[in-house]
Amino acid sequence: MLSNFKLRRYSTVRNLLHKKIRDSYLHPQFISDVIKPMNIEALMDQEVINLSGGELQRVALTLCMGQAADIYLIDEPSAYLDSEQRIWAGAYTRPLFTST
Repeated sequence: MLSNFKLRRYSTVRNLLHKKIRDSYLHPQFISDVIKPMNIEALMDQEVINLSGGELQRVALTLCMGQAADIYLIDEPSAYLDSEQRIWAGAYTRPLFTST
């Protein structure tokens, strides 16, 4: 999870996403596949250090999904999420673990 010390340099969720995954979070496909299902739009102007555990988990998953990687290490991706978001997290992360 993101530490409070690291989060202090980003005032809002929007600033954090802009600094960390600018190209992804502005891409229409990412918006429809990740931002909207995880209801990140509702958090954009909130201060990151004031987010609840579930809100922070959603932002952390969004950051992870916005970065291209050969390997994703995701520990308990559905922790603190509501039932709809747990379903999304499972459906979205499952293909990451399927070998081709």
